[in-house]
Order: sequence, then structure tokens, then C-alpha cells
Amino acid sequence: MKRFTLFTMTLLWASLSYAQNCETLVCNTSGLIYELPLEQDYFPIPATDFIEEDQACPTTKALAIYSAWEVGFEETSIADFTPDFSGARDTLWVSQCHESTYVVYVYRQLSDGTVQGCEAYALLGIAIGSGLCLPYAGIPSGLVRTPADEPVTNVQVRLSATEGVVHEHYTGTTGQYSVGRVGVPGPHTLTAARADSVANGVTTLDLAIITRHILGVDPITNPYYLLAADVNQSGTVSILDLIQIRRVILGITTRFPASPSWRFVPADYVFPNLENPWQEPFPEEINFDADEVPNIPTNFIGIKMGDVNDSASSN
Repeated sequence: MKRFTLFTMTLLWASLSYAQNCETLVCNTSGLIYELPLEQDYFPIPATDFIEEDQACPTTKALAIYSAWEVGFEETSIADFTPDFSGARDTLWVSQCHESTYVVYVYRQLSDGTVQGCEAYALLGIAIGSGLCLPYAGIPSGLVRTPADEPVTNVQVRLSATEGVVHEHYTGTTGQYSVGRVGVPGPHTLTAARADSVANGVTTLDLAIITRHILGVDPITNPYYLLAADVNQSGTVSILDLIQIRRVILGITTRFPASPSWRFVPADYVFPNLENPWQEPFPEEINFDADEVPNIPTNFIGIKMGDVNDSASSN
């Protein structure tokens, strides 16, 4: 119980500067009861469920809710934790595979940037004996960064199992994601996607750099930038790529016909030939078995197609 006391004191201190205009956040601590339907794999629990009605704050900017497993039970983890207030974490997804008493932390960000928080718990009505669940399987989480180590926001990271999509989460300002707890055995896959303007970061400077590469004047040696230049996904960088990039710059087209705006490669993948990243098929997803979590690398490198000098806005 000591860790919970320190957590409450830390968040209370953080909210004192704004206490004149908004009450300190207080959660319903009586324990909310949820009966999980058998026909539904995952069940949503919104952060608003745990906030008392008289705690409504007109200056609230955003809400976020996390399980204690995601935040970490150690006092240092709680103090260092930064909630994602992008809207991606205003709901917590639980399943038949979670423990029946579920500790949660609810956070509220005020319009002046102040963060308040409180602790609560839910009682989950779970079907026992199905034999399909791994109650203590880990929660895949990681970072999405550019080749220049900048965080990539608004990336949809999707966790899929044999029967379909299990959970998904969008990265916040730090490029961090944390998808739901793995709750079924067997193979799982993590994929990343971001669909923004294809023209983001694509300029005439990229044309010049790629042209010099094709002419052999100043070859591109970074494998991620070579992949970024190959917008037609032919397995090489050629004048055909220049033509497609130029059409985007001139506004003739708003997409690359053969490529998405962003591609993502597992950060731990090592290209056997840095100057030829197409030498062997490279992965664009992370595959693992449920019992391997959390001992798997789960970071991604985000490649903005057509941008070979990291000028694209990644946030």
C-alpha cells in the first residue's frame, strides 16, 4: 500500500497550483463492477466511468486511463510515467483474460498543462475455465522513431492474433505505444501504419540528393534513406522514382502509386548489406508467440517515403 500512498501524494502536489480553479481529481474507489460478455473478446472501460460527477472540471483538456501493469507498480515508475493525452488512451480495453480485480490509474490534464490523477479499481465478471486465456501475458509496448531518432506520432500500432485484430493504439508525442495485454495463446503480429500527406517532407532537395545518388556523385549509404527513395518499390533507386517524387512536389498527384506515405521496419532488424537493403526481404512487422512477451524487441523505425534528408514532420 505504500506505493499507492506515494502516488496519491505526488499527484496531489502536482495539482495544488491549480486547486483554486479546479478540485483535485478524485476517483470512485468503491470498485466498479463489469460483467464481460462471453461473445466479446475485448470490452471497453472509459476513463469517465471512474470520475465522480461532482469532479467535472470545465478546464479539462483530456483524460487518460491505464492499468497498473502498464504504469508499473514501482514508485519510481509511477512518478516518471507520462500519460498520453492524445485521446488514444481515454478508454481501457479489458478481456476475459484479465485478473478479476483490476487496478487502474486515471489521469486528467487541465488546460494549463497541469496533470492530476487518482487510483481506482474495477471488478471484472470473468468466465472461468475456458482454457483460452493467458492471464499474466505481457503487454507489448515500444517506441516508433525516425532514422534520425525523432519520435513519430499518430502511428497506428496494431496487435493481431490468428482470429483477427486484438487491439490497437496510436503513438503519442514521445512516439511511445502500449497495446492491450496479450490474452490468447499462439502467434501474434505487431504492425505499424501512418497515413498522412505523402508530400510531407518531400522537396526539391530530395530530388537533388537522389539525382546525385543515381549519378554516383554522392551515393546514399543509409539503408532507411535508400528505402525512402525507392517510392515505386522496385528494389532500386532510379529515374522512375524521381519522376514520381517530382509529380508529388508539383501537386500533380497526392500519392505514390506503389507505396504508402510511411513504411515501418522493426528497429532491431540488421540489414546484411547497408548499401543494398533489398538484398533480402526485410520485415515490416514483428511476429512473436504469446509466451514470448515481454521478452521481445518491439520498436519500429518509421520511413517517410520520398524524404531522404529527414525534413518530414514526424509529429
